[in-house]
Amino acid sequence: MADEDTALADLIGGYMDGTLSAEESRDLEAHLHGGLIALDRFRGLLRLHGMLHARYGRVSLRERVVEDVKAEQRRQTRTQVLTVEKKDQILQASRAQAEAAQRRRAPRRRSRLFPPPRKKRTRATRGFGLALAASVAVLAGAGYLYWSGRREAAPREPVAMIFALPQNTRVVRAGRETAAAAGLPLFAGDVLRVGRDGSATVRYADASTLRLRAETDVTVGIDVADVSRVLGWEGAPAGHAARPGLIGKHVFLGRGALTAYIAEQPPGRPAVVVTPNALARVVGTRFELDVEPRWTRLRVKEGRVELMHRPDARSVVVPAGRRAVAAPGIPLEAQPIEARRYRANVFGRRFVLVHADMDDRKELARLTAIMQRAAAVGYNGVVLDGTRGDYVNLQKRARSYFANFHRLKRKADELGLALMPQYMSAVQAAYGNPTLVEAIPVRETPFVLARGVATVPAAAAPRLRNPGFEERADGTPARWTLEGPAPAIALDSAQPHGGTVSLCLGAPETGRRRQKPLAEPVAVVQVVALEPFRAYELAGWARTRGLGAGAPVGVFIEGANGRRLAWRAEDFFASSPDWRAFSVRFNSVDNTNAVIRIGARRDGMRGRLWLDDLTLREVGLQGLVRRDSLPVVVQAADGSVTYREGADYVIEKEELRVARGSRIPDAARLKVSWYQRADMLGGTAPASACRADYFEIHRRNVLGLRQMFGGLPGFVLKYDGGWTVANWDPAAGVRTAGEYVAETLRRSQALVRDVQPDCAVYLWNDMVDPYADAGESYWLVNGSLDGAWEGVAPETVILNRNPHSRRRVDSLTFFARRGHRQFVAVAPNPESVHEWLDAVDAVEAADIRGIVGFMYGSHSDTLSGPAAYRHLEAAANLCRLRDRWGGAGALSAQR
Repeated sequence: MADEDTALADLIGGYMDGTLSAEESRDLEAHLHGGLIALDRFRGLLRLHGMLHARYGRVSLRERVVEDVKAEQRRQTRTQVLTVEKKDQILQASRAQAEAAQRRRAPRRRSRLFPPPRKKRTRATRGFGLALAASVAVLAGAGYLYWSGRREAAPREPVAMIFALPQNTRVVRAGRETAAAAGLPLFAGDVLRVGRDGSATVRYADASTLRLRAETDVTVGIDVADVSRVLGWEGAPAGHAARPGLIGKHVFLGRGALTAYIAEQPPGRPAVVVTPNALARVVGTRFELDVEPRWTRLRVKEGRVELMHRPDARSVVVPAGRRAVAAPGIPLEAQPIEARRYRANVFGRRFVLVHADMDDRKELARLTAIMQRAAAVGYNGVVLDGTRGDYVNLQKRARSYFANFHRLKRKADELGLALMPQYMSAVQAAYGNPTLVEAIPVRETPFVLARGVATVPAAAAPRLRNPGFEERADGTPARWTLEGPAPAIALDSAQPHGGTVSLCLGAPETGRRRQKPLAEPVAVVQVVALEPFRAYELAGWARTRGLGAGAPVGVFIEGANGRRLAWRAEDFFASSPDWRAFSVRFNSVDNTNAVIRIGARRDGMRGRLWLDDLTLREVGLQGLVRRDSLPVVVQAADGSVTYREGADYVIEKEELRVARGSRIPDAARLKVSWYQRADMLGGTAPASACRADYFEIHRRNVLGLRQMFGGLPGFVLKYDGGWTVANWDPAAGVRTAGEYVAETLRRSQALVRDVQPDCAVYLWNDMVDPYADAGESYWLVNGSLDGAWEGVAPETVILNRNPHSRRRVDSLTFFARRGHRQFVAVAPNPESVHEWLDAVDAVEAADIRGIVGFMYGSHSDTLSGPAAYRHLEAAANLCRLRDRWGGAGALSAQR
């Protein structure tokens, strides 16, 4: 409890200072939804925090408090230090008085008013006591101001009692938590916390009863109007002003579920149950109430209950035999309890996607906790994605890798979870054989021979204008377009790398301990002229302050046709207060112009970035990839002569050296065509799938996975939106990108089914969805992806995670009409679950069937930390709320 109070106090401190991040704001909201005790603590700490700020100021609160404590310590030390002689005088007088009293009152026992002197304390002990007393003196005054107001409202009579024998239930009263017991009286403001596998029953004097289910928090005897204000509802509910005698059967259901029997109530004094987003008003009835932060579900067995959705003031009276749900975007209406609204599309398969590094023993505890939570709420499968190249070259893995995996597999079996791998992507094939990497052609790069070495000449005019930001217009760098608020882009003359100024991006520093992130993107932009299918390098110098890990800051280069040529973000700029060089290479592909953008591509940038001395130059033979289908061609500038490698030239790093006896004349001008490694989008470039080696790598690893997993109940093909470069190798033949992807998928599915014929195969929708990525100009894919879906076998299940909310209905309909069963694969947040369930509702209204499963989790290992699984249980509950969660539990029964 003390740790919780400290965490809440820290969050309130950030709230008062205005420095809370988005995640911290969500944590504060989670605290406030934990019951009225948390709400009371919030109000009290908020008041205390405000008084301390008023007393000490907002900048150095802690230091000022410490100074006051030390001053109080010095004052008490001065007043309490006595000389030894004075102490002896007092002691002797006391003893004399005691002896006289003893003589007068004999034979009575010796008085205890003057006990023998205690052992003298040391200076260190005395100092500790004085410091403690001073600390208590400073903080007690502020604490008294808060708690004195609470004493006046302390309940004098219990409002209810715990009936029967509670299980795994605690009672929180005045901030203290104790075990619940039968017959324990409950006062206004008491909180009952029912743990896992627990239960409790609350009984009122008129025999009204509340039965609390497992994992439920209920606060009894609340002031409804006060709770309404704390929850942020506009105005108090009518008829619920704070009046004596009205709080007895008013309860706050913070989480979980309860079943209630409410006896007939006096006129004008209904029982009330408040939840985070709704209010149920009861005169006399029997009903059930389930709650999550975004919704409240009511089932009425007898009588009538009025349910109000407070955020928008909608309400409905629900009679016996009916139910209603108060949630955003759902009609608030009474419906029959027995009727199931949704029958065609029920999630029989329910998977969680996790990313694991089995070389790290610490991962076991994290993954085990996730699987236990998943099994407890009804998930029946776990998709295990290896971190980066985990499943590549399994025969080279250490023994500890397999030992850790088998521990995890045994735990999954105990929990009844089917464990299956996610593997087989073009990037993973490149891990297995780097020589297969995709490469983009560079055509006719000009070289000039001088002193036996041919290199790319410098451009006559610089391609980048005002690269050092020295030219100014109205105090801003000329020839650059500035995006973002003006204070966030400024010239800085304090520490330039070269010249007189550098360019600084980021919110101006205000002296706050934690700088607030920017609310909009900020960047500098310039359009430059390029030659098609040439290799370029953008370089410069940068230094940073306070960017932090995962900062959305980098270099983004797009062609005039919208094609992304270079995309380097998320920690691209190393955190360093000193100037450091950076460079990004890219291929212009079919563009004659490109847009260079440096900065934050989305809001949320924290800290500052300085740039200076940028350059943009054409390069030759940089990132050269060579294999039999990717030749290097060196010709005379007019194309009249094609020179031979070895006889006429030798290829060295970014240059050609003339061989002895070469036919290349001195000062010759050449044009060189070659293939450039396609890693300009960050990370490892994908492999080309047009070679037999590609599928041999995958076959070897799938066989290893079958042995490692002890059979494959399912297999997720990792062909997703990360397949950003494809179809450039001439060995692929003359075919469209759609045909290239379809053939790759056709052979990959056949490979898995050849290794294990009864394996259920799953495929992400990204590259085969005409309403997602299967269109024109996808990243650096060569050609249109139209028709890529023709390579998906009818029995393959589509994992649909279409990112466009307005296209999900079309996407689900498209695959359903092609005969594919589908999963809805949601991002790890409740909003995504709601949006996908709305899409399923819409397609079901059009008689679309075959949506058989639900996948929770992020496809990116960079987004799969602890926060990604915060809403694991909430996602399952939302699906239950919408009558989608059901079907057989065993995966084998779903094939």
